[in-house]
Amino acid sequence: MRHFVKASMLVASLLLAPTTQAGDGDRLRAALDGATPLIDDLKYLTDTIGGRPMGSRANERAVDWIASRLRDAGLEVTTPAFDLPRNWVAGQAHATVTSSSFSFEPTFVPRVYSASTEGNVTARLVDIGLGTEEDFARVGDTITGAFALVHTPVLTDAAGLAGLFSEYTQSYFAKARAAAAGAKGVIYVSSRPKGLMMRHVSVKAFENTLITATIDRENGLRIQRAIKAGETVTLTANITADDTKGGSARNVIAEIRGSERPDEVVIIGAHMDSHDLGTGALDNGTNTSIVMDMARQIKASGIVPKRTIRFALWNGEEYGLLGSGAYVAANMDQMDNHVVSITHDIGGGRINGYFVNGGAGLLEETNQAMDVINDRGPFANFVAPIVGTDNYDFMMYGVPNLVANQEDATYASNYHAQSDTFDKVDLIQLKKNATIAGHTVLHFANSDWRGVRATGEEIAIMVEASKLHPSMDSFGLLDAWIRGERGLNPNAQKP
Repeated sequence: MRHFVKASMLVASLLLAPTTQAGDGDRLRAALDGATPLIDDLKYLTDTIGGRPMGSRANERAVDWIASRLRDAGLEVTTPAFDLPRNWVAGQAHATVTSSSFSFEPTFVPRVYSASTEGNVTARLVDIGLGTEEDFARVGDTITGAFALVHTPVLTDAAGLAGLFSEYTQSYFAKARAAAAGAKGVIYVSSRPKGLMMRHVSVKAFENTLITATIDRENGLRIQRAIKAGETVTLTANITADDTKGGSARNVIAEIRGSERPDEVVIIGAHMDSHDLGTGALDNGTNTSIVMDMARQIKASGIVPKRTIRFALWNGEEYGLLGSGAYVAANMDQMDNHVVSITHDIGGGRINGYFVNGGAGLLEETNQAMDVINDRGPFANFVAPIVGTDNYDFMMYGVPNLVANQEDATYASNYHAQSDTFDKVDLIQLKKNATIAGHTVLHFANSDWRGVRATGEEIAIMVEASKLHPSMDSFGLLDAWIRGERGLNPNAQKP
Protein backbone atom coordinates (compact mmCIF):
# COMPACT_ATOMS: atom_id res chain seq x y z
CA MET A 1 0.00 0.00 0.00
CA ARG A 2 2.81 2.41 0.90
CA HIS A 3 4.27 2.08 -2.59
CA PHE A 4 1.03 3.29 -4.15
CA VAL A 5 0.68 6.18 -1.72
CA LYS A 6 4.07 7.29 -3.00
CA ALA A 7 2.81 6.82 -6.56
CA SER A 8 -0.17 9.03 -5.77
CA MET A 9 2.11 11.74 -4.42
CA LEU A 10 4.35 11.50 -7.47
CA VAL A 11 1.37 11.94 -9.80
CA ALA A 12 0.15 14.89 -7.75
CA SER A 13 3.54 16.58 -8.02
CA LEU A 14 3.29 16.48 -11.82
CA LEU A 15 0.02 18.38 -11.88
CA LEU A 16 -0.51 22.11 -11.99
CA ALA A 17 0.05 23.85 -8.68
CA PRO A 18 -3.17 24.30 -6.68
CA THR A 19 -4.94 27.58 -7.15
CA THR A 20 -5.44 30.07 -4.33
CA GLN A 21 -7.95 28.64 -1.87
CA ALA A 22 -10.45 31.48 -2.08
CA GLY A 23 -13.60 29.35 -1.87
CA ASP A 24 -15.10 25.88 -1.83
CA GLY A 25 -14.24 25.25 -5.47
CA ASP A 26 -10.60 26.16 -5.00
CA ARG A 27 -10.37 24.12 -1.80
CA LEU A 28 -11.80 21.06 -3.51
CA ARG A 29 -9.57 21.39 -6.57
CA ALA A 30 -6.52 21.70 -4.33
CA ALA A 31 -7.55 18.63 -2.35
CA LEU A 32 -8.17 16.52 -5.46
CA ASP A 33 -4.90 17.68 -7.02
CA GLY A 34 -3.04 16.58 -3.92
CA ALA A 35 -2.12 13.14 -2.59
CA THR A 36 -5.30 11.08 -2.22
CA PRO A 37 -6.11 7.33 -2.20
CA LEU A 38 -7.51 7.55 -5.77
CA ILE A 39 -4.86 5.38 -7.43
CA ASP A 40 -4.71 2.94 -4.52
CA ASP A 41 -8.48 2.48 -4.77
CA LEU A 42 -8.32 1.80 -8.50
CA LYS A 43 -5.55 -0.74 -8.04
CA TYR A 44 -7.40 -2.57 -5.27
CA LEU A 45 -10.66 -2.60 -7.21
CA THR A 46 -9.03 -4.01 -10.34
CA ASP A 47 -5.98 -6.02 -9.26
CA THR A 48 -7.33 -7.42 -6.00
CA ILE A 49 -11.10 -7.69 -6.53
CA GLY A 50 -10.79 -8.07 -10.31
CA GLY A 51 -13.58 -8.35 -12.87
CA ARG A 52 -16.98 -7.64 -11.30
CA PRO A 53 -19.85 -9.08 -13.37
CA MET A 54 -23.25 -8.69 -11.77
CA GLY A 55 -24.22 -11.75 -9.76
CA SER A 56 -20.64 -12.80 -9.05
CA ARG A 57 -18.86 -13.03 -5.69
CA ALA A 58 -16.42 -10.37 -6.88
CA ASN A 59 -19.30 -8.02 -7.54
CA GLU A 60 -20.67 -8.49 -4.03
CA ARG A 61 -17.19 -8.00 -2.62
CA ALA A 62 -16.82 -4.74 -4.57
CA VAL A 63 -20.13 -3.41 -3.22
CA ASP A 64 -19.11 -4.11 0.38
CA TRP A 65 -15.61 -2.67 -0.10
CA ILE A 66 -16.82 0.56 -1.76
CA ALA A 67 -19.46 1.06 0.92
CA SER A 68 -16.89 0.50 3.65
CA ARG A 69 -14.42 2.96 2.10
CA LEU A 70 -17.06 5.66 1.88
CA ARG A 71 -18.32 5.06 5.42
CA ASP A 72 -14.76 5.30 6.68
CA ALA A 73 -14.61 8.71 5.00
CA GLY A 74 -17.59 9.84 7.09
CA LEU A 75 -20.33 9.71 4.45
CA GLU A 76 -23.88 8.47 4.87
CA VAL A 77 -23.98 5.26 2.81
CA THR A 78 -26.68 2.81 1.80
CA THR A 79 -26.53 -0.26 -0.44
CA PRO A 80 -30.10 -0.57 -1.75
CA ALA A 81 -30.92 -3.87 -3.41
CA PHE A 82 -32.90 -4.13 -6.62
CA ASP A 83 -34.57 -7.02 -8.39
CA LEU A 84 -33.17 -8.38 -11.64
CA PRO A 85 -35.31 -9.28 -14.65
CA ARG A 86 -32.71 -11.90 -15.49
CA ASN A 87 -29.26 -12.75 -14.17
CA TRP A 88 -26.44 -14.30 -16.18
CA VAL A 89 -23.06 -15.51 -14.94
CA ALA A 90 -20.72 -17.26 -17.36
CA GLY A 91 -20.01 -20.93 -16.83
CA GLN A 92 -18.20 -23.31 -19.18
CA ALA A 93 -18.05 -22.71 -22.92
CA HIS A 94 -16.53 -24.82 -25.65
CA ALA A 95 -16.69 -24.96 -29.43
CA THR A 96 -15.38 -27.24 -32.16
CA VAL A 97 -15.17 -26.19 -35.81
CA THR A 98 -15.23 -29.02 -38.36
CA SER A 99 -15.06 -29.48 -42.10
CA SER A 100 -14.06 -32.35 -44.37
CA SER A 101 -10.43 -31.27 -44.10
CA PHE A 102 -9.96 -30.04 -40.51
CA SER A 103 -11.25 -29.95 -36.95
CA PHE A 104 -10.09 -27.46 -34.35
CA GLU A 105 -11.19 -25.63 -31.21
CA PRO A 106 -11.26 -21.83 -31.47
CA THR A 107 -11.16 -19.53 -28.48
CA PHE A 108 -14.86 -19.18 -27.78
CA VAL A 109 -16.57 -16.70 -25.45
CA PRO A 110 -20.38 -16.52 -25.08
CA ARG A 111 -21.97 -13.09 -24.87
CA VAL A 112 -23.95 -12.07 -21.80
CA TYR A 113 -27.51 -13.41 -22.03
CA SER A 114 -26.56 -15.95 -24.67
CA ALA A 115 -28.88 -18.92 -24.56
CA SER A 116 -27.33 -21.97 -22.92
CA THR A 117 -27.15 -25.07 -25.09
CA GLU A 118 -27.92 -27.86 -22.57
CA GLY A 119 -25.35 -30.06 -24.25
CA ASN A 120 -23.81 -29.89 -27.70
CA VAL A 121 -25.56 -27.96 -30.46
CA THR A 122 -24.23 -28.40 -33.97
CA ALA A 123 -25.12 -26.36 -37.04
CA ARG A 124 -23.58 -25.17 -40.26
CA LEU A 125 -21.62 -21.91 -40.23
CA VAL A 126 -22.77 -19.45 -42.88
CA ASP A 127 -20.47 -16.52 -43.58
CA ILE A 128 -22.66 -13.39 -43.76
CA GLY A 129 -19.79 -10.93 -43.95
CA LEU A 130 -20.72 -7.71 -42.15
CA GLY A 131 -24.36 -8.75 -41.95
CA THR A 132 -25.75 -6.16 -44.34
CA GLU A 133 -29.00 -6.57 -46.26
CA GLU A 134 -26.93 -7.49 -49.33
CA ASP A 135 -25.05 -10.14 -47.33
CA PHE A 136 -28.29 -11.78 -46.23
CA ALA A 137 -29.70 -11.61 -49.76
CA ARG A 138 -26.54 -13.38 -50.95
CA VAL A 139 -26.88 -16.34 -48.56
CA GLY A 140 -30.66 -16.64 -48.91
CA ASP A 141 -32.41 -19.29 -46.85
CA THR A 142 -29.16 -21.18 -46.12
CA ILE A 143 -29.02 -19.12 -42.94
CA THR A 144 -32.17 -20.77 -41.53
CA GLY A 145 -31.16 -23.11 -38.71
CA ALA A 146 -27.48 -22.18 -39.14
CA PHE A 147 -24.94 -20.17 -37.18
CA ALA A 148 -24.39 -16.76 -38.78
CA LEU A 149 -20.68 -15.89 -38.87
CA VAL A 150 -20.35 -12.10 -38.59
CA HIS A 151 -17.11 -10.27 -39.37
CA THR A 152 -16.27 -6.96 -37.69
CA PRO A 153 -13.55 -4.44 -38.59
CA VAL A 154 -10.62 -4.32 -36.20
CA LEU A 155 -11.32 -1.88 -33.37
CA THR A 156 -8.22 0.20 -32.72
CA ASP A 157 -7.58 3.23 -30.55
CA ALA A 158 -7.33 5.22 -33.78
CA ALA A 159 -10.90 4.15 -34.61
CA GLY A 160 -11.85 5.24 -31.10
CA LEU A 161 -15.39 5.79 -29.91
CA ALA A 162 -16.65 6.23 -33.47
CA GLY A 163 -15.36 2.75 -34.26
CA LEU A 164 -16.90 1.35 -31.10
CA PHE A 165 -20.31 2.87 -31.85
CA SER A 166 -20.04 1.51 -35.41
CA GLU A 167 -19.32 -1.96 -34.02
CA TYR A 168 -22.42 -1.80 -31.83
CA THR A 169 -24.57 -0.65 -34.75
CA GLN A 170 -23.26 -3.39 -37.04
CA SER A 171 -23.78 -5.99 -34.32
CA TYR A 172 -27.36 -4.86 -33.81
CA PHE A 173 -28.46 -5.01 -37.44
CA ALA A 174 -26.63 -8.29 -38.16
CA LYS A 175 -28.25 -9.96 -35.15
CA ALA A 176 -31.71 -8.58 -35.99
CA ARG A 177 -31.48 -9.89 -39.57
CA ALA A 178 -30.16 -13.27 -38.44
CA ALA A 179 -33.00 -13.66 -35.95
CA ALA A 180 -35.58 -12.69 -38.56
CA ALA A 181 -34.10 -15.27 -40.98
CA GLY A 182 -34.39 -18.08 -38.44
CA ALA A 183 -30.70 -18.51 -37.59
CA LYS A 184 -29.83 -20.77 -34.67
CA GLY A 185 -27.31 -18.28 -33.38
CA VAL A 186 -24.81 -15.56 -34.19
CA ILE A 187 -21.05 -16.07 -33.94
CA TYR A 188 -19.08 -12.82 -34.06
CA VAL A 189 -15.44 -12.76 -35.13
CA SER A 190 -13.49 -10.82 -32.52
CA SER A 191 -12.73 -7.26 -33.53
CA ARG A 192 -9.38 -7.49 -31.68
CA PRO A 193 -6.44 -9.30 -33.28
CA LYS A 194 -3.84 -11.68 -31.84
CA GLY A 195 -6.30 -13.84 -29.96
CA LEU A 196 -7.65 -11.01 -27.80
CA MET A 197 -11.21 -11.73 -26.67
CA MET A 198 -14.00 -9.58 -25.28
CA ARG A 199 -17.46 -10.14 -23.86
CA HIS A 200 -20.30 -7.90 -24.98
CA VAL A 201 -23.96 -8.16 -24.02
CA SER A 202 -26.18 -9.93 -26.51
CA VAL A 203 -28.26 -7.61 -28.66
CA LYS A 204 -31.67 -7.09 -26.98
CA ALA A 205 -29.97 -7.94 -23.67
CA PHE A 206 -32.15 -9.95 -21.26
CA GLU A 207 -34.77 -10.49 -23.99
CA ASN A 208 -32.26 -12.39 -26.17
CA THR A 209 -33.09 -16.03 -26.95
CA LEU A 210 -30.36 -16.94 -29.47
CA ILE A 211 -26.95 -18.52 -28.97
CA THR A 212 -24.54 -15.58 -29.27
CA ALA A 213 -20.77 -15.81 -28.91
CA THR A 214 -17.42 -14.50 -30.11
CA ILE A 215 -14.52 -16.49 -31.55
CA ASP A 216 -10.94 -15.34 -31.91
CA ARG A 217 -10.21 -13.28 -35.01
CA GLU A 218 -7.51 -15.51 -36.47
CA ASN A 219 -9.70 -18.62 -36.44
CA GLY A 220 -12.66 -16.61 -37.71
CA LEU A 221 -10.65 -15.60 -40.75
CA ARG A 222 -9.55 -19.22 -41.18
CA ILE A 223 -13.20 -20.30 -41.28
CA GLN A 224 -14.04 -17.58 -43.76
CA ARG A 225 -11.26 -18.72 -46.10
CA ALA A 226 -12.49 -22.32 -45.93
CA ILE A 227 -16.08 -21.33 -46.73
CA LYS A 228 -14.90 -19.19 -49.65
CA ALA A 229 -13.01 -22.24 -50.92
CA GLY A 230 -16.30 -24.17 -51.04
CA GLU A 231 -16.02 -26.22 -47.85
CA THR A 232 -19.00 -26.91 -45.63
CA VAL A 233 -18.04 -25.87 -42.10
CA THR A 234 -19.98 -26.69 -38.94
CA LEU A 235 -19.68 -25.44 -35.41
CA THR A 236 -20.54 -27.44 -32.31
CA ALA A 237 -21.18 -25.22 -29.29
CA ASN A 238 -21.59 -26.12 -25.65
CA ILE A 239 -22.48 -23.20 -23.37
CA THR A 240 -23.47 -23.29 -19.73
CA ALA A 241 -24.32 -20.26 -17.62
CA ASP A 242 -26.16 -19.35 -14.46
CA ASP A 243 -29.06 -17.91 -16.41
CA THR A 244 -31.94 -17.37 -14.04
CA LYS A 245 -35.01 -15.24 -13.76
CA GLY A 246 -35.05 -12.96 -10.75
CA GLY A 247 -32.28 -12.50 -8.21
CA SER A 248 -30.99 -9.18 -6.91
CA ALA A 249 -27.97 -6.89 -6.87
CA ARG A 250 -27.00 -3.75 -4.94
CA ASN A 251 -26.02 -0.18 -5.73
CA VAL A 252 -23.89 1.96 -3.41
CA ILE A 253 -25.34 5.40 -2.66
CA ALA A 254 -23.45 7.94 -0.52
CA GLU A 255 -24.74 11.37 0.37
CA ILE A 256 -23.64 14.76 1.61
CA ARG A 257 -26.74 16.69 2.62
CA GLY A 258 -27.17 20.23 1.36
CA SER A 259 -27.17 23.23 3.71
CA GLU A 260 -29.70 25.52 1.99
CA ARG A 261 -31.69 23.34 -0.41
CA PRO A 262 -31.29 19.81 0.97
CA ASP A 263 -34.31 18.46 -0.93
CA GLU A 264 -32.70 19.38 -4.25
CA VAL A 265 -30.34 16.64 -5.46
CA VAL A 266 -27.32 16.66 -7.74
CA ILE A 267 -26.39 13.04 -8.44
CA ILE A 268 -23.09 11.92 -9.91
CA GLY A 269 -22.48 8.30 -10.75
CA ALA A 270 -20.28 5.69 -12.37
CA HIS A 271 -20.92 1.98 -12.71
CA MET A 272 -18.81 -0.29 -10.54
CA ASP A 273 -19.67 -3.56 -12.29
CA SER A 274 -17.61 -4.85 -15.21
CA HIS A 275 -17.19 -7.82 -17.49
CA ASP A 276 -15.00 -10.65 -16.27
CA LEU A 277 -12.38 -11.26 -18.96
CA GLY A 278 -10.28 -8.27 -17.86
CA THR A 279 -10.43 -6.47 -14.53
CA GLY A 280 -12.61 -3.53 -15.54
CA ALA A 281 -10.01 -0.79 -15.14
CA LEU A 282 -11.03 1.55 -17.97
CA ASP A 283 -14.63 0.36 -17.94
CA ASN A 284 -15.29 1.56 -15.37
CA GLY A 285 -12.87 1.33 -12.45
CA THR A 286 -11.34 4.69 -13.36
CA ASN A 287 -14.57 6.60 -12.89
CA THR A 288 -15.71 4.51 -9.93
CA SER A 289 -12.53 5.55 -8.15
CA ILE A 290 -13.05 9.19 -9.17
CA VAL A 291 -16.58 9.28 -7.70
CA MET A 292 -15.25 7.73 -4.50
CA ASP A 293 -12.39 10.22 -4.31
CA MET A 294 -14.48 13.34 -4.89
CA ALA A 295 -16.95 12.22 -2.21
CA ARG A 296 -14.11 11.66 0.23
CA GLN A 297 -12.39 14.96 -0.53
CA ILE A 298 -15.57 17.07 -0.35
CA LYS A 299 -16.25 15.53 3.05
CA ALA A 300 -12.67 15.85 4.28
CA SER A 301 -12.45 19.47 3.16
CA GLY A 302 -15.43 20.38 5.30
CA ILE A 303 -17.35 21.65 2.27
CA VAL A 304 -21.11 21.73 2.76
CA PRO A 305 -22.84 22.24 -0.59
CA LYS A 306 -26.09 24.18 -0.89
CA ARG A 307 -27.81 21.21 -2.55
CA THR A 308 -27.55 17.57 -1.54
CA ILE A 309 -24.96 15.61 -3.51
CA ARG A 310 -25.54 11.90 -4.03
CA PHE A 311 -22.60 9.79 -5.14
CA ALA A 312 -23.84 6.67 -6.91
CA LEU A 313 -21.82 3.58 -7.74
CA TRP A 314 -24.24 1.83 -10.03
CA ASN A 315 -24.47 -1.92 -10.47
CA GLY A 316 -25.68 -3.90 -13.49
CA GLU A 317 -24.84 -1.20 -16.04
CA GLU A 318 -23.18 -3.72 -18.33
CA TYR A 319 -26.25 -5.95 -18.25
CA GLY A 320 -28.85 -3.36 -19.23
CA LEU A 321 -28.42 -0.20 -17.10
CA LEU A 322 -30.20 -2.05 -14.32
CA GLY A 323 -28.96 -0.34 -11.15
CA SER A 324 -29.57 3.23 -12.27
CA GLY A 325 -32.92 2.19 -13.73
CA ALA A 326 -33.89 0.66 -10.41
CA TYR A 327 -32.85 3.83 -8.57
CA VAL A 328 -35.02 6.03 -10.77
CA ALA A 329 -37.98 3.68 -10.41
CA ALA A 330 -37.60 3.54 -6.62
CA ASN A 331 -37.23 7.33 -6.32
CA MET A 332 -39.78 8.42 -8.91
CA ASP A 333 -41.48 10.74 -6.43
CA GLN A 334 -38.13 12.58 -6.05
CA MET A 335 -37.34 13.05 -9.73
CA ASP A 336 -38.73 16.60 -9.76
CA ASN A 337 -36.08 17.44 -7.16
CA HIS A 338 -33.17 15.92 -9.10
CA VAL A 339 -31.58 19.05 -10.53
CA VAL A 340 -29.10 17.18 -12.71
CA SER A 341 -27.70 13.69 -13.15
CA ILE A 342 -24.01 13.45 -14.09
CA THR A 343 -22.48 10.22 -15.45
CA HIS A 344 -18.83 9.31 -16.03
CA ASP A 345 -18.26 6.17 -18.10
CA ILE A 346 -15.75 6.55 -20.95
CA GLY A 347 -12.48 5.30 -19.51
CA GLY A 348 -9.42 7.31 -18.55
CA GLY A 349 -8.95 9.72 -21.44
CA ARG A 350 -8.97 13.47 -20.86
CA ILE A 351 -12.40 14.96 -20.15
CA ASN A 352 -13.17 17.26 -23.09
CA GLY A 353 -16.51 18.47 -21.73
CA TYR A 354 -19.96 16.97 -21.41
CA PHE A 355 -22.74 15.62 -23.57
CA VAL A 356 -25.74 17.67 -22.45
CA ASN A 357 -29.42 16.76 -22.51
CA GLY A 358 -32.07 18.53 -20.56
CA GLY A 359 -33.77 21.59 -21.91
CA ALA A 360 -33.31 25.34 -21.67
CA GLY A 361 -30.33 26.69 -19.83
CA LEU A 362 -28.45 23.43 -19.15
CA LEU A 363 -25.90 23.91 -21.92
CA GLU A 364 -25.26 27.50 -20.87
CA GLU A 365 -24.86 26.48 -17.21
CA THR A 366 -22.48 23.68 -18.15
CA ASN A 367 -20.46 26.10 -20.27
CA GLN A 368 -20.26 28.46 -17.31
CA ALA A 369 -19.09 25.64 -15.05
CA MET A 370 -16.29 24.66 -17.43
CA ASP A 371 -15.23 28.27 -18.02
CA VAL A 372 -14.22 28.51 -14.36
CA ILE A 373 -11.82 25.58 -14.75
CA ASN A 374 -10.76 26.28 -18.33
CA ASP A 375 -7.07 26.06 -17.39
CA ARG A 376 -7.68 22.28 -17.32
CA GLY A 377 -9.31 22.39 -20.76
CA PRO A 378 -10.10 23.35 -23.39
CA PHE A 379 -13.64 22.07 -23.01
CA ALA A 380 -16.54 21.85 -25.45
CA ASN A 381 -20.04 20.82 -24.39
CA PHE A 382 -22.58 19.44 -26.85
CA VAL A 383 -26.31 18.86 -26.80
CA ALA A 384 -26.68 15.13 -27.42
CA PRO A 385 -28.90 12.37 -25.98
CA ILE A 386 -26.77 9.38 -24.98
CA VAL A 387 -28.03 5.79 -24.86
CA GLY A 388 -25.85 3.08 -23.34
CA THR A 389 -24.89 4.29 -19.88
CA ASP A 390 -26.46 5.28 -16.59
CA ASN A 391 -27.88 8.63 -17.63
CA TYR A 392 -30.51 6.75 -19.64
CA ASP A 393 -33.39 6.42 -17.18
CA PHE A 394 -32.88 9.96 -15.87
CA MET A 395 -33.04 11.18 -19.48
CA MET A 396 -36.11 9.12 -20.33
CA TYR A 397 -37.93 10.51 -17.30
CA GLY A 398 -36.98 14.06 -18.21
CA VAL A 399 -34.23 14.82 -15.67
CA PRO A 400 -31.47 17.13 -16.99
CA ASN A 401 -28.39 14.99 -17.48
CA LEU A 402 -24.72 15.18 -18.42
CA VAL A 403 -22.35 12.46 -19.64
CA ALA A 404 -18.62 13.16 -19.55
CA ASN A 405 -17.11 13.29 -23.04
CA GLN A 406 -13.57 11.90 -22.94
CA GLU A 407 -10.71 11.45 -25.37
CA ASP A 408 -10.49 7.94 -26.78
CA ALA A 409 -6.99 7.30 -25.37
CA THR A 410 -6.70 3.51 -24.81
CA TYR A 411 -10.42 2.91 -24.32
CA ALA A 412 -11.56 1.40 -27.61
CA SER A 413 -8.98 -1.34 -28.13
CA ASN A 414 -9.37 -2.57 -24.53
CA TYR A 415 -13.14 -2.18 -24.28
CA HIS A 416 -14.77 -5.24 -22.63
CA ALA A 417 -11.57 -7.16 -23.40
CA GLN A 418 -9.05 -9.26 -21.49
CA SER A 419 -6.67 -6.33 -21.79
CA ASP A 420 -8.83 -3.91 -19.74
CA THR A 421 -6.41 -3.84 -16.81
CA PHE A 422 -4.79 -1.36 -14.44
CA ASP A 423 -1.65 -0.92 -16.54
CA LYS A 424 -3.70 0.65 -19.38
CA VAL A 425 -4.71 3.65 -17.23
CA ASP A 426 -2.97 7.02 -17.55
CA LEU A 427 -2.64 7.77 -13.84
CA ILE A 428 -1.69 11.41 -14.31
CA GLN A 429 -4.80 12.01 -16.42
CA LEU A 430 -6.88 10.10 -13.89
CA LYS A 431 -5.97 12.67 -11.23
CA LYS A 432 -6.77 15.53 -13.57
CA ASN A 433 -10.13 14.01 -14.44
CA ALA A 434 -11.01 13.69 -10.76
CA THR A 435 -10.45 17.41 -10.32
CA ILE A 436 -12.59 18.28 -13.36
CA ALA A 437 -15.40 15.97 -12.22
CA GLY A 438 -15.30 17.26 -8.66
CA HIS A 439 -15.43 20.86 -9.84
CA THR A 440 -18.43 20.12 -12.07
CA VAL A 441 -20.53 18.43 -9.42
CA LEU A 442 -19.78 21.12 -6.86
CA HIS A 443 -20.70 23.85 -9.35
CA PHE A 444 -24.16 22.39 -9.88
CA ALA A 445 -24.59 21.73 -6.15
CA ASN A 446 -24.00 25.42 -5.38
CA SER A 447 -25.49 27.01 -8.52
CA ASP A 448 -28.74 28.97 -8.53
CA TRP A 449 -29.61 27.40 -11.91
CA ARG A 450 -32.65 25.16 -11.88
CA GLY A 451 -33.94 23.44 -14.99
CA VAL A 452 -37.25 21.72 -15.53
CA ARG A 453 -37.99 18.11 -16.39
CA ALA A 454 -38.81 17.28 -19.98
CA THR A 455 -42.35 16.14 -20.70
CA GLY A 456 -43.30 12.84 -22.27
CA GLU A 457 -44.06 14.65 -25.52
CA GLU A 458 -40.61 16.25 -25.54
CA ILE A 459 -38.94 12.90 -24.86
CA ALA A 460 -40.87 11.25 -27.69
CA ILE A 461 -39.77 14.02 -30.07
CA MET A 462 -36.15 13.56 -28.91
CA VAL A 463 -36.27 9.80 -29.54
CA GLU A 464 -37.62 10.31 -33.06
CA ALA A 465 -35.41 13.25 -34.00
CA SER A 466 -32.22 11.60 -32.75
CA LYS A 467 -33.13 8.18 -34.21
CA LEU A 468 -32.49 6.45 -30.90
CA HIS A 469 -34.59 3.34 -31.65
CA PRO A 470 -31.73 1.03 -32.77
CA SER A 471 -29.54 1.99 -29.80
CA MET A 472 -32.41 1.49 -27.38
CA ASP A 473 -33.30 -1.86 -28.95
CA SER A 474 -29.69 -3.01 -28.89
CA PHE A 475 -29.59 -2.64 -25.11
CA GLY A 476 -33.01 -4.24 -24.66
CA LEU A 477 -34.64 -0.93 -23.74
CA LEU A 478 -36.91 -0.11 -26.66
CA ASP A 479 -39.78 -2.49 -26.02
CA ALA A 480 -40.10 -1.34 -22.40
CA TRP A 481 -40.27 2.30 -23.55
CA ILE A 482 -42.85 1.48 -26.23
CA ARG A 483 -44.98 -0.17 -23.55
CA GLY A 484 -44.53 2.84 -21.24
CA GLU A 485 -42.78 0.72 -18.62
CA ARG A 486 -39.41 2.49 -18.69
CA GLY A 487 -39.51 6.18 -19.54
CA LEU A 488 -42.21 8.73 -20.30
CA ASN A 489 -43.98 7.88 -23.54
CA PRO A 490 -47.30 9.60 -24.34
CA ASN A 491 -47.86 7.08 -27.14
CA ALA A 492 -47.24 4.00 -25.02
CA GLN A 493 -48.74 0.80 -26.35
CA LYS A 494 -49.97 -1.01 -23.28
CA PRO A 495 -50.01 -4.80 -23.55
